[in-house]
Amino acid sequence: MKKYEFRKKYLNAPSIAFIYCPSPDQKIRGMIQFDTPIIGSPEKIASISQESTGEGDLTAEYLKGKKQGYAIPIMEWEEIKPLTLHEIRFLFPNFVPPQSYYRLDHKPDLLEFLLKRHLKAEL
Repeated sequence: MKKYEFRKKYLNAPSIAFIYCPSPDQKIRGMIQFDTPIIGSPEKIASISQESTGEGDLTAEYLKGKKQGYAIPIMEWEEIKPLTLHEIRFLFPNFVPPQSYYRLDHKPDLLEFLLKRHLKAEL
């Protein structure tokens, strides 16, 4: 299982992410709980990548030209009851699937819906 997510920019706090899978699924299928990121030089983050994935060179190339990068520890991953793009757009007509990611604290109604739906599914 993957231990870290590597990014050029991220929050400096623990977070939760919902995973949207594009074509052919077009569904939200998972949820990840992240711990506080490790923020460091591209060399430091590439070293963490090398230790955890063996892909330090790819991470170094990804962070090339940046002053710092983020190694975000993955605390937990779980598959959730899928939610289709059609269902999301029925409830939230302005929803546009992210190209990479976007912060759901800017979409509090959608975040609240996903969290409540997830909790109901666990019961």
